[in-house]
Amino acid sequence: MKNIKNIIISGLTSGKYSSFQDETNIDNMLRLIVLNIIYSIASVLIITLGVISMQRGNIDDGLLTVILGFMIFLNLLLLRTEMSFNTSGLIITAIFGAFCGVSIFAKYEMNGLSSLWIYSFPLMSIFTLGLPVGLIPALLILIAAGFGTFGGLSKYQYTFQESTLLCGVYFFVMLLTAVYEFVRSFKDRYLARQDSYMNLVFDNSPDIIMLLDKNIGLIHCAKAFLKSAKIKNFEDIRKASYDEVFGLFTDYEMLNQITTFFNNSIHNRKPVTFERVLDFGGDGNNRHYEIHFTPMYNSKDEFQGAFILFHDMTDILETRDRAEQASRAKSIFLANMSHEIRTPLNAIIGMTAIAKNSNELERKNYCLEKVESASNHLLGVINDILDMSKIEEDKFELSYTEFELPAMIRKVVNIFEFRLEEKKQKFTVNLDPNLPKKIKTDDLRLTQVITNLLGNAVKFTPEGGDITLSVRHLNQERDFCTLEIIINDTGIGISKEQQGKLFDSFVQVDSGIARKFGGTGLGLAISKKIVELMQGEIKMESEIGKGASFIITIRVEIVNDETQKTETAEAPTEEPSDAHEDEPDGAQDDEQEPDYNGKKILLVEDVEINREIVITVLEPLGLEITEAEDGHKAYDLFRAHPDSFDLIFMDIHMPGIDGYETTRLIRAYETELNEKDSEKVGQSFTEGETLSNDRNLRKQIPIIAMTANVFREDVERCLAAGMNDHVGKPLDFSAVAAVLKKYLLS
Repeated sequence: MKNIKNIIISGLTSGKYSSFQDETNIDNMLRLIVLNIIYSIASVLIITLGVISMQRGNIDDGLLTVILGFMIFLNLLLLRTEMSFNTSGLIITAIFGAFCGVSIFAKYEMNGLSSLWIYSFPLMSIFTLGLPVGLIPALLILIAAGFGTFGGLSKYQYTFQESTLLCGVYFFVMLLTAVYEFVRSFKDRYLARQDSYMNLVFDNSPDIIMLLDKNIGLIHCAKAFLKSAKIKNFEDIRKASYDEVFGLFTDYEMLNQITTFFNNSIHNRKPVTFERVLDFGGDGNNRHYEIHFTPMYNSKDEFQGAFILFHDMTDILETRDRAEQASRAKSIFLANMSHEIRTPLNAIIGMTAIAKNSNELERKNYCLEKVESASNHLLGVINDILDMSKIEEDKFELSYTEFELPAMIRKVVNIFEFRLEEKKQKFTVNLDPNLPKKIKTDDLRLTQVITNLLGNAVKFTPEGGDITLSVRHLNQERDFCTLEIIINDTGIGISKEQQGKLFDSFVQVDSGIARKFGGTGLGLAISKKIVELMQGEIKMESEIGKGASFIITIRVEIVNDETQKTETAEAPTEEPSDAHEDEPDGAQDDEQEPDYNGKKILLVEDVEINREIVITVLEPLGLEITEAEDGHKAYDLFRAHPDSFDLIFMDIHMPGIDGYETTRLIRAYETELNEKDSEKVGQSFTEGETLSNDRNLRKQIPIIAMTANVFREDVERCLAAGMNDHVGKPLDFSAVAAVLKKYLLS
């Protein structure tokens, strides 16, 4: 059945096609089928009419008609050649014209010679099918044929049956032409849509795509390739072989390698994938491509072309490399952190064991001093890790306060006074006389940056070396100015290669230095982030063996004394104890020891050892302390005796209800008591005050957060929950003393 179908298709297409699947040029196939049908029917009909004329005695007209029918049949034979439609049509038309000319000038009179034009439509149909509006001339010739047969315009008189038959054939031919035009227009719209989708793919693909024909010539490519290769017009490389195209951006050796891959893929009939670094534009922009070559075959397993995809892997590989580097850096960092954490822990555990086994008081005190030093070092390591974690999560923020810049510098210098004397280092401070006395920025974070840089300078500068801290006023814009802080040392210095990664997170420029001098390798990364948040920058200059200079520029707000007085008078605020300004030296010594006898504290803490530490420290002050292991018990104790406590220390993370919720419950109960007492006396009291049973006004009980959550947002959350202040863990007992003094003696 399939063979019969193929024979029919081959016959209708003049032997040029055997099926609809083996070629994509359906337009030519349809045209051939229509022409073969037209010419076959027309030639048979016209030859029949000629024979009829000859039988009637019109030998000359009949002979001409028969000859014309055979000429149309000749056109069928010409269609089977490799000539184009228009070429074969011109040949037949020329033969037909020559035949008419010879007939006209013949000495014999031919009565029907003037009607020969009626038979010209089958010849013209080859042109009408090739025209976009071929149906119009087909219709005109049909009308003319009607007038020539039914209208009697021809000398030869056709019978009604002959006229009907002849015009019917022309009508059938015109109908076939109309069908062909419809099919062709439908096909053109379909192909146009398909081409538009294909063009959209090639125009918008981020990857480079190429299509090769069966001769390995380039027939299509993505715009990305033309742009990368800086080729203005695709026609410049159309039909060029792929080795010619690839030769534009590869050397001879690489071209041979790529050609070998492609040839092997075609020979083995399998796609191939490989990677190469290519520079399509020849401008030094090397990109890493994953190249996919896919040979394409038809249903007869005949090679029809190839599909080539260049997938740019450069960004992916760079991201992978950065991720691997980051992973390695974090692994090294964790190893360093393990060392930095275990070293003080070893000192704490070891010195604790020595103190337990020693009966000498002096020996025990020595061990406790070492434990305290190791604990402070461990706390610094943990703070660095937490700061770096916030930077990684982009949650690192500043808290702006007003402070005296010279006083802050003196405070930093005092921290290093002992270490500088111990290493016999010469330390110089140069302060610009034009520096503003008071500025507004994050006091604690700026102190952290300067402390970190000075600490490095002291650490890496040998004994007897020089260290200089300079602060200069660069420029001023209204209420803001730019400060420059420079820290110079004569230490070991840093090489140019290592300076590039000095401020990277989780990176230490030299593991050997880390082992010798210690440190987490996070200080400079944290300092850089802080300075950037202050709208500044930090840079360094150094040479091996010649020391280093760290230069910081920051933008700060200048605080005028008049502005400060006005703001203080208009908007008095109450800061948490962590933000208290330093008291003048000797101020505490001149004051009398606080008396807390009779004061009662509710300590809410779920960890027993933490309660024990607080109780041990606070009991000598004369305070009465009631313990609560969780929020439920704390709330029940307060509800049962709301007037029995003067202050509450509240932990945050506890089983059951946490410190936030416990505080809200206590505040809600205070509000309830306030409303009841207000109803009793028929009056309302100001917010934050309630009325006790003896009708004396009492203030809202102070609740102080005592937690290891020490970030600014943690403090703000505590205040938002209704707490009055915040003390961080590990406890700074001077901060605890300041809180007690503020809320119990004020």
